[in-house]
Amino acid sequence: MLPTSPPPIRAHFVHREANECDAARPLRRPAMASPVLMAGRIAVALLEVEAGYRPGHQLERHCHPTLWQRLASRLRFGGGPAITCRSLRHVLVREHVPGLVDAVAVLERGRRVEAVAMRLDAAVGRWEVIELQYLPAADPAAAPAPSEPDCEWRPAAVLTHSARPSASLRWPARRRLPA
Repeated sequence: MLPTSPPPIRAHFVHREANECDAARPLRRPAMASPVLMAGRIAVALLEVEAGYRPGHQLERHCHPTLWQRLASRLRFGGGPAITCRSLRHVLVREHVPGLVDAVAVLERGRRVEAVAMRLDAAVGRWEVIELQYLPAADPAAAPAPSEPDCEWRPAAVLTHSARPSASLRWPARRRLPA
């Protein structure tokens, strides 16, 4: 049976704060970074915190304070499946209102592909997560980590000393023009 996603974690706004955010969003949005880039970074940071590769305070600065209080109690700090530099597969963003973005990042965690859904708000002058929905890390014994890191560079073919290319494949020698 496939696990079901828990309900989303939402930030709690007081009435005055919600009105101020609605007025500030359109003014700040044109100067902001790409929401696609930030949604991917935040999703990777979330899973890296769960895997134990990143401290939680690096994720905290991207969250609304009331959302972080709720998220920190649900978050597993360390022990989750390994995350590599190639874990982020795809980011989908929809901006219905300037400065309010719905985003879904698809990531590979261990041997599973999972989605992290979030709502980003630009009212404070930077992208801030105000709603988050994802499947928390399972028991570390249930999800095996990859056997070797996936982000190391490996050449496609390694040439041995005896198999070096011939001189004809090297850069052409400079031609000397007659004087």
